[in-house]
Amino acid sequence: MTDFFAIPDRWEIPDYVWQQSFDDMAIDGRSQREGVALWLGEADDHVAKATQVVLLRGPGAIKSINQLMISADLMNVVADAALARELILIGQIHSHHPLASTDLSYPDRHMGITSPGYLSLVAPDFAQRAKTQIGDCGVHVHEGKSGWRRLPVGEIARRIDMPVRPPLAPLILGEG
Repeated sequence: MTDFFAIPDRWEIPDYVWQQSFDDMAIDGRSQREGVALWLGEADDHVAKATQVVLLRGPGAIKSINQLMISADLMNVVADAALARELILIGQIHSHHPLASTDLSYPDRHMGITSPGYLSLVAPDFAQRAKTQIGDCGVHVHEGKSGWRRLPVGEIARRIDMPVRPPLAPLILGEG
């Protein structure tokens, strides 16, 4: 069994995970709201692999111009879905306002998921830029007691692979 709190050496984010995430965040972005996509997957002691995109709907996913909140009830639904598929939550990507940075905000750092090895990416411009690459985003990893650290572009290139894989349909959770 994998140590859930191990920090992976590498992550795999397949092309379809990236595209499904951006397609959905862009819908919210066109309405001037932050968007979000959660990533379920598998991990061993060295590699965390995203395999399933989770898209959130309904009143448990509050998305506004400069705030994103996910209710505990909706996170329980996500956890149940992950357990039913024998997957774990390995990361997420969310978008920020065009005038905001791609750094994690105070709420991102202190009120979100803070498990060692968890990835948190921040997409610029409400995910409205066509062909946004991972290096255009803020890529952060939670490193346990030392907290969040933004990965420099060179480290992103070494530690995050984006292979081409046959797509799985996104998992849409929440009411609405």
